[in-house]
Amino acid sequence: MTNVVGITLRYFNLDDYIILLGFRFHLSLLLPALIFIKKSHLNIIKDSLIHPKFNKTYLEVLWIILPIIIILSILYMTHNIGLSDPDYFYEFGLSSIVDYPIYLIWNLAQLITLSVFLIVVKNELKYGFWGIAFSVFLIFLFEFLPIGRNNFNLLNIITVISAATLASLIINYFQNVYWFSIIFFTLFWENILAFGSNSKMLINILFAAQYHSWEGFFDVNSKIGPYLIPLSILLATLIIYLSYCSLKKRL
Repeated sequence: MTNVVGITLRYFNLDDYIILLGFRFHLSLLLPALIFIKKSHLNIIKDSLIHPKFNKTYLEVLWIILPIIIILSILYMTHNIGLSDPDYFYEFGLSSIVDYPIYLIWNLAQLITLSVFLIVVKNELKYGFWGIAFSVFLIFLFEFLPIGRNNFNLLNIITVISAATLASLIINYFQNVYWFSIIFFTLFWENILAFGSNSKMLINILFAAQYHSWEGFFDVNSKIGPYLIPLSILLATLIIYLSYCSLKKRL
């Protein structure tokens, strides 16, 4: 259903998001929850929102900052990075750092909706790790189907597969809707802000800005740049998995 609606909207060049109660909701983050979630799931939703699991550690902060620190360090040591002088340095760049809490709140509702949907799917359908990952991949499938003059983009698929794997990891092992939302938003936010992006959709959704592109604070080798977001997500996945293994041994 989500893909049918998404393909239709793309075919007619219509937006695949709506503004609801002052919050922006992407089709893939809202529609699956509206279709699947029923009254019988209210207890699961209530428990997820009011009593999220928390391991009383600050590992979540490391999950957010370590990937980009590792990437910056590797790029610096291999001489593939330098300081950039982007257009809209103050209007978009610096203001986006100051306005991070606002952008996070702007996106929080749709990310919580997605995480609650995945928790309900896990508990109702008894999906395991790969079942949840495939569910995330499936609801974003329409985004990379070539329509009209659009070309098939393998890198977009790699990014979504990486994000789906990370989402499944957090949902299966930690089930904290708030950290889920913060981690996902911040990983994309910090990478786009640091390295730039030509994705109007991501810039509009994450930064509530009407820019078509952003050059980034750092000038990166053009052959490497497109791979940095999926690399950051994969690093976050590995770091979270190692954290889970470490916590499991202590219990």
